[in-house]
Amino acid sequence: MNVLAINTATDAMGIGIAGPDGCHEWTTPPQAAGRGHSEALVPMVERLLAQAGRSVADLEGVAVVSGPGGFTGIRAGVVFAKALAHVRGLPIVGVDALEALAHSSAAHGRVVAMLDARRGMVFSAVWQFAAAGATLLRPACLESLEDLLAALDTGDFAFVGEGARAHRERLSARTDARVPPDLLHVLRPAIVAELALPALRRGGEAPGALLPRYLREPAMAREVVREGGAP
Repeated sequence: MNVLAINTATDAMGIGIAGPDGCHEWTTPPQAAGRGHSEALVPMVERLLAQAGRSVADLEGVAVVSGPGGFTGIRAGVVFAKALAHVRGLPIVGVDALEALAHSSAAHGRVVAMLDARRGMVFSAVWQFAAAGATLLRPACLESLEDLLAALDTGDFAFVGEGARAHRERLSARTDARVPPDLLHVLRPAIVAELALPALRRGGEAPGALLPRYLREPAMAREVVREGGAP
């Protein structure tokens, strides 16, 4: 099954074309997940399709990271993915950014997937990886780094993702924390496609049913509420 995988939720965006011969993927250097992602998305998809020797007509499904992450970045990826799926009549599946990060790291044991939410806040989820598979230990939430660390019990944890990289110094002060090299903090499009594939084979969902998972309201809405306007 030829699947287009899209991640615009993180600072490093990524596109993948997965099929029977493997996955052609491309990730960018980190930048603010916003307008830059929106402008780069279509040219990246076009170049990667050409590199993989495929066209839009060859695609059989779309997998898109639907959050959490940067509001503008998530919106850009989800809007593009839904439009493409609608026009081409393709099944679509939203993939959780933190789950994809945890799997992308290839870390074992307890893995804390983190994205930097700015202002001392992080998006996080905790997974347990063993030979039998992966188990979600703590679902995705938005909280301060201090609250996250306080909620974790003792023992060995691997911290992965852009949030772990941003807070490496603070995490290194915790004796049971492992922060892998930077290469292992990248959310890989190949993993996005892999996680979405079972649902895509079952028919996925209608484009109109896919909703972003922000975990918080956009900054503009928070400003309106603080100023006494309608939310």
